[in-house]
Amino acid sequence: MSKLLKNTAYYGIVPAVPKVVSILLLPLLTMHLTSVDYGIAGTFVAYTTAIAAFSTLGCTAFITSSFYHYGSHYKIIWRQVYGFLQYWMVLFAILQSVLLYFIIPEEAIENRWLIIILANFNNVFFGPSAILGAMYYRLNQEPKPVVFRSLACGLITVFSNLIFIVYLESGYMGWYISSFLGTFCINASYWYVLNHRLGLKPSYILNLKAIKHVLKVSLPTIPHAYSTYLINGSNKFVMDRANTPLSAIGQFNFASEFMSYFELFASAVNSAISPMFMEELKRGNILASHRIFKQSLVFFSIAVCGFIIWSREIFLVMVRNEDLSSTYWIASILVAGFIHRPLYLAVTSAMFYYEKTASLMKISLTGGLIAFLGYCMCIPLWGITSAAIITYLSFLAIGYLGYVLPSTRKLYILPYKVWNIFIALHALLVVAFFIMQTPLYIKVIFSISILILLNKIRNNL
Repeated sequence: MSKLLKNTAYYGIVPAVPKVVSILLLPLLTMHLTSVDYGIAGTFVAYTTAIAAFSTLGCTAFITSSFYHYGSHYKIIWRQVYGFLQYWMVLFAILQSVLLYFIIPEEAIENRWLIIILANFNNVFFGPSAILGAMYYRLNQEPKPVVFRSLACGLITVFSNLIFIVYLESGYMGWYISSFLGTFCINASYWYVLNHRLGLKPSYILNLKAIKHVLKVSLPTIPHAYSTYLINGSNKFVMDRANTPLSAIGQFNFASEFMSYFELFASAVNSAISPMFMEELKRGNILASHRIFKQSLVFFSIAVCGFIIWSREIFLVMVRNEDLSSTYWIASILVAGFIHRPLYLAVTSAMFYYEKTASLMKISLTGGLIAFLGYCMCIPLWGITSAAIITYLSFLAIGYLGYVLPSTRKLYILPYKVWNIFIALHALLVVAFFIMQTPLYIKVIFSISILILLNKIRNNL
C-alpha cells in the first residue's frame, strides 16, 4: 500500500500542482475569457484529438511489453522504434496541418498559421524523445524524473496563461502559446537525457522485420486509443456539425476541463499501478494484484464522490462567469464515469502484459462507438446535457466489457463478483448526487464520516 501511495503521490500530486494553481486562477482567467473562447478551443480539440491516436501508431504498447519480455536487450529494439517514430512524426505533422487549415473556426482565422506551427513544432522535433524518455523512467519505477518535468511544464504553462490571457489579453491564443512553451521545455529535456545520458539514440536505418513486429503489436491498440477521442472529443465534433451555438460548445468544453483533471488523476494512478500490477502478474501473485485493485477502487471512489458532492460549491467559488458557473451539473456527470476506471485499468494491464492487444481493441472500440452513435442521436435533440450522460454510459461500458466478453473475461479474475461491484458503485453515485443538493452542514458531516469509514477499509486492504 505504501509503495502505491508513494508512486501515486509522485505521479498524481506533484504534477497536479499546476492544475491546482490553474483552478485557483480560474476566477481571474474566466473574467478575461468568454464562452466563445472556450468554444474555439473545444472545436480545435475535437478535430485534433480525432487523429491524435495515430500520432504514435500505438507504439507505446510495444515499448511497454518489450521492456518486460526482452530483458537487457530492450534498448536495441527501442532504438528502432525511436527512429521509426522520428520519420512518422513528420508525416503526421503534415496530415495534422492540412486538417487544421480547414477546420479552424472563422473567429480564429486570423491566427490560423500561428496555431498550426505551435501545434506541430514540438511533436516533429521532440515527440519521440518525450515518449521514450517518460516510458523509460516509468517502467523502471523511477517517478521523480517524470513528475518533476511535468511539474515544471505545468507551471510554465499556467503562468504563461496568466501573462498572455490576463495581462496581454490574448484570449484563446494564450492557451496555444502557453501550451507550446511548456511542452517545448519538457520535450527538449527528454531529448538531451535520452540521447546523451542514456545513450538511446534513434536508429535511422530501420530493420523492416523488427518494425513489422512492432506494428503487429501496436496497431491493434489504435482503436483503443481512438476510443478516447470517440468518448471525450467526438461530442464536440458532433456539436459543431449539428450547428450547436459556439457558446454552448464552450460551456460543455469548460465542464470537460474538470473531467480532464480526473484524467490526470487516472493517469497518475495508472502510472503507479501498471508496473506494479504487471510485476505481480509476472510473479503469478494474484492475491497481490487483487490488493492493488482494491486500493485503486477506494482511491477512485473517494475522488469521484467527493467532487460530485462539492461540485456546486467549487463552481460558485472558482468560476467568475455566469454562463460557465452553471455547468457544475454537467461536470459532475462527466466525472462520475471515473468511478469505474479501476476495473478498466486491471483488465487492460493484463492485456498489455500478455500482449492481447487485439482483445483490447474490442473493448475500447465498442465503448467508443457507443459514445459516438449516442452523441449523433442525442445531441441534436437534447443538447449538451445528453452528451454528458452518453459519456458516462461509455465509461461504464469500457469498465465492464472486459469481464463480460468471452475472449477476455478469464484473462483477469476480480476478487469480487462484477455484478456486486456494479451495484455498489452505483449506490455510491446515487448517494453522492443526492448529497450534492443538500445544505452545507450535511455535506461536511457526510464527507467526514465517509473519510473515516474509507480509512478503516483502507487499513484492512
